[in-house]
Amino acid sequence: MWPRQFRALKIVHKFLVYTSLGLSLILSLVMLISILDYYDIWARNSLFDGASFLSPLWLLFPIILLAVVLYLLNRKIFSLIVLIIYCVYFLIIGDASLKFLSGYNVLKSEEKKLSILSVNVRYYSYGIDQIFNFIDSVDADIVLLSENTLPSDSITIFSNIGEKYYVCSGKKYETAILSKYPILLCREIEFPTHQASLSGSNNIDSLYKNPKRSFTHIRFNFNEREIDALSVRLIAGRPKSNKIKDQIEWGKYLIEKQTEEIQMLVNYLNTLERPVVFGGDFNAPPNAKVMRPLYKIAEDAARSQTFIPGPTFRTEFPVTRLDYIFTMNGLKTVNYSRLKVNVSDHLPIYGEFLLIRRNTGDENSGRE
Repeated sequence: MWPRQFRALKIVHKFLVYTSLGLSLILSLVMLISILDYYDIWARNSLFDGASFLSPLWLLFPIILLAVVLYLLNRKIFSLIVLIIYCVYFLIIGDASLKFLSGYNVLKSEEKKLSILSVNVRYYSYGIDQIFNFIDSVDADIVLLSENTLPSDSITIFSNIGEKYYVCSGKKYETAILSKYPILLCREIEFPTHQASLSGSNNIDSLYKNPKRSFTHIRFNFNEREIDALSVRLIAGRPKSNKIKDQIEWGKYLIEKQTEEIQMLVNYLNTLERPVVFGGDFNAPPNAKVMRPLYKIAEDAARSQTFIPGPTFRTEFPVTRLDYIFTMNGLKTVNYSRLKVNVSDHLPIYGEFLLIRRNTGDENSGRE
């Protein structure tokens, strides 16, 4: 009897070991595929194109679980190897940075700081009054709105907003900017892509009939300098059905169109010589390859102030950061925070910035 039980236990033990090792190998391959996609190794429309959109935090729980199981199965070396592989993967493309260690020292600075609030208002589905009361309470100098559905005159009728801010708004469902400073330039720039429904399904074949997407650009004076501010939202939406085929096609379509939008945005940003702050809902995590061109020319406010920025997309188990504030050409981040309020399916983000002189050694425009 005992020998049979012992043999059965050995079989179960061996099964658990091989299963855990197999799953570890699969996850390691997934991480490798994501890294290669981040560096744009895979061909467009290949099976692995877009793998870098996978958030590294999604893999954290299964990796820890496998490491614990392997340790309990007395495979401690393999347990350690699994953890090391994940740490390397996270350090390569995870949302982490050590730039906060060299943060700009403002303890003795008496210079006026420029405050920026970025909010995805989700077409005001959480309540117009609630959103504008929140914006009023934060009292930021510049407010970047995504998924805005109101024209400028409809925004200014709210006394707490109209008395405080000048408004520049783009097309319905796109972006807008509120500014405490008089707006010297208000411009709407069209993307090469077409609008997708924010709340309903989308048929790729008919999207060309929709209006072009856009972002907004304002210019204003701050501390005797002209500053450019842009409110941007990259394309997103839902597929025409929940079928796997439609979801895959829609995902590849979004990657293609977001790539076009980022390239157009980068080209536009490179024409701006003044200090620039831009942000909004980019609908892509920092580890997505579509974001790499932005990180080559601009500084991410979150990464400049925190080691691991928290997620901004609100779900039951939030792991994804989709909202950003970037700076270029002499604006330096001195404060960044996520505001944990219930005004949208995204958390608003807030930052404070200083203008630094180009002839000092302190400047960091974010360019690499």
